[in-house]
Amino acid sequence: KSFSPDSLNALLEYLAASVESGIGSESGSASMSVMSKDLDIGLKILEEVLRYPSFDTSKINLAKSQIRESIRRRNDQPGSVISREFSHLLYGDHPYGRILDWKYVKDIKRDDLIAYHDKYYHPNNIMMAFSGDFNSDKLVNKLKGLFGDWAKSDQKPPDIPTVDYLFKPGVYLV
Repeated sequence: KSFSPDSLNALLEYLAASVESGIGSESGSASMSVMSKDLDIGLKILEEVLRYPSFDTSKINLAKSQIRESIRRRNDQPGSVISREFSHLLYGDHPYGRILDWKYVKDIKRDDLIAYHDKYYHPNNIMMAFSGDFNSDKLVNKLKGLFGDWAKSDQKPPDIPTVDYLFKPGVYLV
């Protein structure tokens, strides 16, 4: 909201700080690392990343090209192949066993990410934890100031399907 992607990157670099986020098959995470003297600006950045992401098209395209390259190179390490195929044998089409394919990524658009964010990113779906050099009472007050007006939602994260453990002993060649 307040930063372009490049200005945000430049600011984080200047502060020797980081704000990262990601999502997996069971949960998502966001983290922030700043020196204590930069806590206020770090919290402001974290708040905007969580509440008002811009989903810049150029950054989406960059992420998609990185995913495409990781898919292309996923067979470069035998351990990665074994892990992926073993999970697929155990779990099949369950989220734990799915194999990422470019056809699932290539058509993701900015609007898809906005809709996902609007649906699931709400304070009642988030836990926050902090460690480091700060005054707890002051930090809680700052968090209330930044996140206190964030509207809750009745939307729950999707349930993870139960695993159908149908083992098929055998020799599998990859």
